[in-house]
Amino acid sequence: MIFLQVFKFNPKSFIDKILQLDLRFFALASFFSVLTIVTNTYRWWIITKGFNYKISYWTGLLWYFEGMFANNFFPSNVGGDALRAFYLGTLKHAADKQDSENAEIKDSRQADEGIAKSKHYHDWLSAGLTVILERLFGFTMMFFFFPLSLIFIYSQNLSHTMPERLIQALFILSIVPFFAFFGYKIWIKIPIPLAIFQKIKIAVSEFIVHKRSVWTVLLWTFITHVFLMAVNVFSALALGVTQIPFWYWFLVVPLATLASYVIPAVKGLGAREATYVFLLSIIGVSFDHSFAIAVTVFLATLVSSVPGISLVRKGREIFSIFKNPLKNA
Repeated sequence: MIFLQVFKFNPKSFIDKILQLDLRFFALASFFSVLTIVTNTYRWWIITKGFNYKISYWTGLLWYFEGMFANNFFPSNVGGDALRAFYLGTLKHAADKQDSENAEIKDSRQADEGIAKSKHYHDWLSAGLTVILERLFGFTMMFFFFPLSLIFIYSQNLSHTMPERLIQALFILSIVPFFAFFGYKIWIKIPIPLAIFQKIKIAVSEFIVHKRSVWTVLLWTFITHVFLMAVNVFSALALGVTQIPFWYWFLVVPLATLASYVIPAVKGLGAREATYVFLLSIIGVSFDHSFAIAVTVFLATLVSSVPGISLVRKGREIFSIFKNPLKNA
């Protein structure tokens, strides 16, 4: 599908469509893209509290904007996630280092190097787990939209227009969220031999026990996905495409997101656009418009992450920490 895009791509037609964007609808798409960052931050902030990190929501929001800026303006889909984990791990380790120094004064014998390394490692692991869990909640909620898509497909009598393989894939993908959320009591009892995975399992299990936090995270994840649908709706309207029903984005957006991570491609470019072209063509949207919609969504995402440009100012400081880890630890 990616090569098919290259052969069909008409640069002049594409540029004309982008230049004729209705800026009012594009501004709304960018606004809702900002809202996805705001709600995603709140979701991550709840998870950090579950791991006993003490950061303000506004600090988390700044870090999330910088993470999105890193994801959008650098060749990586997960660089921003690593950056947030780095910020959180550095903050936590600084606090633990002070506690450790106080403990050493009281009892220097307990300042064993092996214990210190283990504690330091667990700090970074916990920081990384908050980001991983935040991503997992997002992906799992995304899978909940597949059964909804099937309901709409059959209620609208569109099953005969859909490729059979696509319908089969949707049935399979619909099982994932139910296994993830309702089967957790089974998988947390599976014995894991490696120590690092045991720590991960314990940390995740402890967070899941707090069901109120889990349901709050799920609620904000759902709100985020609705905002993401709105980004796509207004991107299509900005290009004058009005025939796409809102519910159809329940199918397009999750599959395009999944394709951008599963199919090998830098930042998912090509894979995501090919998914838009393939799925929107089923309901009669032309290649040129489908491709332009995918690019417009990406442009709205770029615009929404501009507040994270403060990362550029911090770049030298972050690099110095990586360059001299022992000195800065």
